[in-house]
Amino acid sequence: GDTRLTVYRNHYTNWTEQLQRYPRPPESVVLPAGMMEGMIGDCRRFLEERNWYLQRGVPYRRGFLLHGPPGTGKSSAVVAVASALRMDIAVLNLGDSSLGDNDVSELLCELPVNAILLIEDIDCIFVQRAATDDKTNRITFSGLLNALDGVAAGEGRLLFATTNHRDKLDPAL
Repeated sequence: GDTRLTVYRNHYTNWTEQLQRYPRPPESVVLPAGMMEGMIGDCRRFLEERNWYLQRGVPYRRGFLLHGPPGTGKSSAVVAVASALRMDIAVLNLGDSSLGDNDVSELLCELPVNAILLIEDIDCIFVQRAATDDKTNRITFSGLLNALDGVAAGEGRLLFATTNHRDKLDPAL
């Protein structure tokens, strides 16, 4: 059968299929020993423990921040995790100048079924909770936080965010 995974990107406020790609074996990504297996195991447990979250009233969401210099395997690791879990990837481009807070909320609530959410270079959107100088979009820091983890945030979501500069991120993120 066809085991390829689908990569979606947001086009304004809709998800569109960008491409199909072959799975990436987890062992093909060079990370510290045990890290890849740990991430995959953590994600599997999360996906299997929906009732645990619901019974306790704990938001059923899981997030990972992958950080390091460019070219160290952050995005490749997400593809490998998605491959191991047989999931697709939805890449959210927060640099899209047309997006506002409500648009981001809507996109996160309408993620494609069985897709991991990936936000690449999350440090480039905000510096000290303010829009970066070259930023023309309408997303606010609090709007992004609420979309990711607020009252109306979607349930059952696996989020991976990447950054080259973890030190630039606001602790709230």
